[in-house]
Amino acid sequence: SGQYDEAHALLQDALPIIEKHLGKNHSDFASALNALAIVQSRRGKTKEAEAIFRRALGIYELVRGEHHADTANSRSNLGNNLVAQGRHAEAIECFLKSLQSFEAARLGAGTRGLDRTLFASRTGGGSPHRRLCVTYAELGRHADAWRTLESYFGRGLLDEVSARQQFQTPTAEKARLDAIQASLAVLDARIDADFAREDAKDRVQQLIKERSELQDALVRLASELAQKAVFPLTRIQQILPPDAALVAWLDLPAAGALPQSPDDHWAFILRADREPFVLRLEGSGPQGAWTAEDDELAGQVRAALVQKAESAKVGSLLAQLRRQRLAPLEEKLQGTRKLIVLPSRHLAGIPIELIADEYEVSYAPSGTLLAKLLEERPPVQARPAPKSLLALGDPDFRAGVQQPARLGERRRGPAPVPLPGTRKEVEAIAAMFPHAEKLLGSDASAARLAEMEGRLQEFDVLHLATHGVADPAVAFHSYLLLAASDGGDGQLEAGVIRERWKLKAELAVLSACNSGLGHYAGGEGYLGFAQPLFLAGARSLVLSQWQVSDAATALLMVRFYENWLGRRGEQPMTKSAALRQAKHWLRTLSRAEVEKRLASLPEAARGLKLEPADAAMQKLETDRPFEHPYYWSAFILIGDPG
Repeated sequence: SGQYDEAHALLQDALPIIEKHLGKNHSDFASALNALAIVQSRRGKTKEAEAIFRRALGIYELVRGEHHADTANSRSNLGNNLVAQGRHAEAIECFLKSLQSFEAARLGAGTRGLDRTLFASRTGGGSPHRRLCVTYAELGRHADAWRTLESYFGRGLLDEVSARQQFQTPTAEKARLDAIQASLAVLDARIDADFAREDAKDRVQQLIKERSELQDALVRLASELAQKAVFPLTRIQQILPPDAALVAWLDLPAAGALPQSPDDHWAFILRADREPFVLRLEGSGPQGAWTAEDDELAGQVRAALVQKAESAKVGSLLAQLRRQRLAPLEEKLQGTRKLIVLPSRHLAGIPIELIADEYEVSYAPSGTLLAKLLEERPPVQARPAPKSLLALGDPDFRAGVQQPARLGERRRGPAPVPLPGTRKEVEAIAAMFPHAEKLLGSDASAARLAEMEGRLQEFDVLHLATHGVADPAVAFHSYLLLAASDGGDGQLEAGVIRERWKLKAELAVLSACNSGLGHYAGGEGYLGFAQPLFLAGARSLVLSQWQVSDAATALLMVRFYENWLGRRGEQPMTKSAALRQAKHWLRTLSRAEVEKRLASLPEAARGLKLEPADAAMQKLETDRPFEHPYYWSAFILIGDPG
């Protein structure tokens, strides 16, 4: 197109100037070459682009070294170009080398796994895992594709969990890593200072050789840690129940940035007794091509859910999403009752159970982390029932805030309005446990929780019901709003949980708005509350995907605990089954049943009613105020589903 022709002309004019002022072996000159190669790719000149990509890569190898992040990104660009040319075998070699460099650079970015994840999400094109995975899939190498994808999911969390559980030796690892990083920093500075000096060529060559040896040591360390951390597929399969399947979806833009090259949309299934399966998903366009409407569908679904669009519209969009994402997998899912969903950026924030109602759905950061949790779980007959609860609710916020007139309007979002439904929720749940400590009113504060940090390991279950605020821009800045005390702002940040909490909890529930969201970071999913709670020692989490209703959430949570603990005259359910049944129950409640249950709210909430039914609803034989998915589907279970 015209804009790419114009960009090509501008870059052609700029390159000689950059080369003259910085030299032909400067990293900024390599960056300009990469930009030119991408423009050439978009103009359809893939062969010419390949030569330019290779020239840029050569410069990065010389000035940055084989295992630098810039070198890894440059090699990935070349791999994408080779894919676009149909040279998949060569592309795989390219991506594998890029992956080695990326892992070494990632390891050098920090001594803590989640810090490395933030580096990965900030680094150019990011991890080469996804493109390598898809290239394997295109060649029918499904097991290799799955292995690559598994090493992409939840790596930061996995590294930190493994270190804390002493699957690695953190002290020795840190000492080796610190020594390598310090030496590399010194060498990089000396090379940059002397590179352009004619009288320093021999010294620079010796420095480059020393740096290469150190980078090789970093690669070996990265490989050792990855092999310890990421489980083989067979180990994950061995722990999966026969009626369960791990599922994932992967969506990538066109390889090589070519307009005529199709986007990549894939689905993945892993079962205990089957070979790993990967399927390219077709769109609604000619010959299965994906249209703009296909790409926009997931976003439309989420918008319709959070905006409480008309039920007919939501139902139509969900039916389309099912046809797009789940229907192609039904044959391979025969005999399956449970789906365990891995992170998918395109579908983030959409509860998959909305398109998979016949399945019991839960979520996991990765197959390896799920397997760790399941391997550590005692057999059913030896598993004690949860006995102790720490529950927080109805924080005493600062006075003077305008309250909504109707309970149905209350949301557990950022505005610090009172949430009387959370007191009912906490009181009802606490009554189900032999030992329960409740933090209510002014006691439901960040300061009080801080005082209790040394005792948090005493509780089998943590349940925090209040306002929640997700931060999409900064990792671990999402927070719960609690009662303010001693001049504090009353905020409990996810980062505080990450740094200070120690748990031995079977379950942690954040009964608040958006508690499952945060800063999205590739294979890690949302960096919010989930990773800190798993790191602290929780086995399962219940978190929300959007703003939630105070009344609906209180009813849902009470029913969930009744199911899980066997308090309805039936056998205790697994956590995933308990949440599924609670959702089905809530959506079918009549208005009369809801009003009856709300009548038992504590004194401060009595007299508050749901919104009156509109004329259309009054004509129906049954009026179900929480039938819309907005009310019943926001909460999902992550981690051990049992």
